[in-house]
Amino acid sequence: MLTHLLTGVRVEPVGDLLDDEDDTGLLKLTFPGGHQIEVIAQHYFGLVVAESVQFEQLISIPDGDQSEISQTPVQKRIRELREYLRGKHDLD
Repeated sequence: MLTHLLTGVRVEPVGDLLDDEDDTGLLKLTFPGGHQIEVIAQHYFGLVVAESVQFEQLISIPDGDQSEISQTPVQKRIRELREYLRGKHDLD
């Protein structure tokens, strides 16, 4: 079992890892509140990799330089959505 560093979601394989013929290809995600879902492993892996790259790019921007020019469109949207959600849900 693995735990996603940023979200606390537990990630576990579905099926029997010792069975060479078990090609389920699914993962079970367990959220901090206990809710569980099954996802296609290849798709989840792709999302996690993309999320990681976006996070790395976002934190690589120097603190004093949050200018629109230095950010990709995705980084800009992440910043906008973060600000919106923080304001909407009083997260500051």
